[in-house]
Amino acid sequence: MSDLPYSHLISVDAIPAQGLDLSFAPGPEICDALARHLNVPKIEALTARLHVAPERSDGAHVTGEIRARISQVSVVSLEPFDTDVVEPVDVRFASAETIARIIANAPEDSEID
Repeated sequence: MSDLPYSHLISVDAIPAQGLDLSFAPGPEICDALARHLNVPKIEALTARLHVAPERSDGAHVTGEIRARISQVSVVSLEPFDTDVVEPVDVRFASAETIARIIANAPEDSEID
């Protein structure tokens, strides 16, 4: 399990062949917990729009976008300011067995993300 203040677990077996479209907009309590975790004064808004697709027999490919409005503190003036963050998501998840097999079959000098 994650020690992050917010997560959303999906079983790979529950992902249909066409994938899942998911949207998240955590409430103020979760945004406050995430702000504390990230050591920023405040997260005003947070949304995620994601598409989760099955990949191979035991993995998932997640694409989409996360948007947030975050209050930060200037390192120059020490004054707070708000900033909008838009971050693309493109992540692949695989089982421990698949990762072990990839590593075992990879050339010795290769890099694996």
